[in-house]
Amino acid sequence: AAPGIDVNQAGNDGRTPLYSASQNGHTEVVKLLLAAPGIDVNQANKDGETPLYIATRWGRTEVVKLLLAAGADVNQANHHGVTPLYAASEYGNTDMVTVLLAAGADVNQATRRGHTPLFIACRYNRYWVVELLLAAPGIDVNQASNGGSTPLIIASRRKRARIVSLLLHDGADPYQANNDG
Repeated sequence: AAPGIDVNQAGNDGRTPLYSASQNGHTEVVKLLLAAPGIDVNQANKDGETPLYIATRWGRTEVVKLLLAAGADVNQANHHGVTPLYAASEYGNTDMVTVLLAAGADVNQATRRGHTPLFIACRYNRYWVVELLLAAPGIDVNQASNGGSTPLIIASRRKRARIVSLLLHDGADPYQANNDG
């Protein structure tokens, strides 16, 4: 925090020191940067990825907790509409999903293609993540993608019997039609 040092200075790719430290899981460096005057915890790189997003994607649970405590926006999406919760769901990181849900992550926030965290967890057979998401308040088990596929449709197509059973138990509509052909 020396005079004249911009802690938010980004490289050509838009990565700030906080972004890089978060990606690499350098907890002590993240703590120092978060304590610096003027730090922007939500500053994104050129792809719209924030320090919270990249820490989530790389499974840096302790860094994610620090960023959230410092006011990181748990629902800030990248340019494709991918949120930290979506990334954690895609990679099957149950600990991260739990932390993000506890921090108020929007369980129904969809990507630009209309894919929700539940949709992607069903697609990649993330059974334990599906279970956590279904227990989240306000989950829309029938929310369809832009192409009309629901989590139940994608789980059925991919022969995910255990997930299909969970979805049906939690109110998935087996008669909701898919309009994407």
